Amino acid sequence: MFICELLCWMETAPDAPRADAAQTLARSFLVSDLTPGERGEEEAAMTWLLDDRSPAVRAALADALAESKRAPRYVVLSLSLSLSLSLSLSLSLSLSLSLSLSLA
Repeated sequence: MFICELLCWMETAPDAPRADAAQTLARSFLVSDLTPGERGEEEAAMTWLLDDRSPAVRAALADALAESKRAPRYVVLSLSLSLSLSLSLSLSLSLSLSLSLSLA
């Protein structure tokens, strides 16, 4: 039940508190003594967070899961693709802006 409440709250919460909550959720998944049902709920919540509108939320998940062998593989792979795509787009935009400013 807690996970449902957390996800409802995250729909309207600001980016920074959502990122903190995502990191706490991931750490809980890794270190807490969860029942199989609780583990499934937390894994489903992390899956839901892969589509979060804020890169900070996805980065917080990645940070918490990065070095753990217990992290769900598909979550880590999705995060790495998402964050590298965001970084690539940011770098491309920065280069475009730099070029247009230098040409102006």
